[in-house]
Amino acid sequence: AGVPALLHLPLLLLTLGAWHRAVTLRSGPRLADFATTALALSPAVMLTTGTGLSEVTSLCCVAVAGLGLEWARGERPLAGAATAAFAVGFGMATRPQSLLPVGAVLVPVLAVTLLRRRAFVALATFLLVLAASAAAVGAYDAALSGSPLKLPWYLQCSIEHYGFGRVWKYDTFEHTPWTAL
Repeated sequence: AGVPALLHLPLLLLTLGAWHRAVTLRSGPRLADFATTALALSPAVMLTTGTGLSEVTSLCCVAVAGLGLEWARGERPLAGAATAAFAVGFGMATRPQSLLPVGAVLVPVLAVTLLRRRAFVALATFLLVLAASAAAVGAYDAALSGSPLKLPWYLQCSIEHYGFGRVWKYDTFEHTPWTAL
């Protein structure tokens, strides 16, 4: 019964570690200490880490993708490209409505960064992992829900649904990739 929430504790540690390292690489250790403390004490983290919600996983994916971006900007372009692509891809499997806007910014920034560095192998790896992730998520969604853009848990009986589509059963608002941006 408590297993999903317990699994969020290692994810929180990974999130805070990736966040701290990314901010250290970008802005130095003093700001990283402050930023990591602020993130750890934020209401969003405090209120979702002890539950089985997908926010913890998506935040972890965002932090790891940010670390990948900083690695790609620095001395580890290939590792950074692969890390960022895996993080965005896995995040799209868990909470696409959060990772789509992040990816809309991160993907072009990282691609341009790698092009400017002439890190063509890293860029190819980045694009290949993103494409493979998108194909895997789409195939998984299609196999379980009948549509590559409909998350399997959208089919639950609850009145509230997650992902893209109609959020509330009796409301006309539809959450689309466009509205996520």
